[in-house]
Amino acid sequence: MTQPLTVPIAVDIVALTVIDHTLHALVVRRGIEPFKDHLALPGGFLREGEQTEDAAARELAEETGITPPGHLEQLCTYGPQGRDPRGPVLSVAYLLLAPSFAPARAGGPRDGGARPALRLSSRPKNSKLFSEDLFAETAQYNERLDPFGPHR
Repeated sequence: MTQPLTVPIAVDIVALTVIDHTLHALVVRRGIEPFKDHLALPGGFLREGEQTEDAAARELAEETGITPPGHLEQLCTYGPQGRDPRGPVLSVAYLLLAPSFAPARAGGPRDGGARPALRLSSRPKNSKLFSEDLFAETAQYNERLDPFGPHR
């Protein structure tokens, strides 16, 4: 009989707001490997006994100092293979749409600092922001919110 696969569970938060009529995502600069110093979505691993939505709110607060100003909506579940160089990880993505965020701040020693101004229409080169699938799905939200496309 095949044994069930046991993998860690992570959460990622796609926190979106509109700045100057353009959709932006809240990102952090990773303070640890893998992908140290690269931009990434706020997120991290589920703790024992924790629900994924609670983990998403906790990670957002820990990494950016922002308490979700609205409802966290489960967007999609990814993985577990090929998403993390450390091994299989099941990742649950949450979406947060907000008219604005409180000023972001760097989290603990493992977090390299929050940056609330990444335009979704321009993905930086030094980024392990999120998987191509999640980037494409988030970009589709941009199109749904702005049927005329990204403002340039």
